[in-house]
Amino acid sequence: MTTEITAETLETRSQTMAEHFLNEKGYRIVERDWCIKQGSSGLVAEDDDTLVFIQVLSRESDDGKLPEEKPARRSRASFELSAAKYLSRNNRQSSRVRFDIISLLLLGKNQAFLRHHIDALSSDIE
Repeated sequence: MTTEITAETLETRSQTMAEHFLNEKGYRIVERDWCIKQGSSGLVAEDDDTLVFIQVLSRESDDGKLPEEKPARRSRASFELSAAKYLSRNNRQSSRVRFDIISLLLLGKNQAFLRHHIDALSSDIE
């Protein structure tokens, strides 16, 4: 039996794990808790010459589901609009940009099944 954790604790643990993974891959985290939409946040990182906006999705292992891997159309619009605001606010409008998603299924206090979906929005263009 696992102990219930709050949504805030789940998000904090998930972002910490995602940051560790990205650092190991050579990314440089430039902003934490970047606001994507109400109740959702992520990371902003640099991967070589690309500014990467990363949505971190997570679930606890005992709920029987994996995190959503593709954002809904409405979520995608929020993701892109928040990125545009970030670029403008930080005078980075000419930066090369990519949108990634990290999905985490938390298995224990310091363990997770992690999927890194690089350029996650590119296959969803209609």
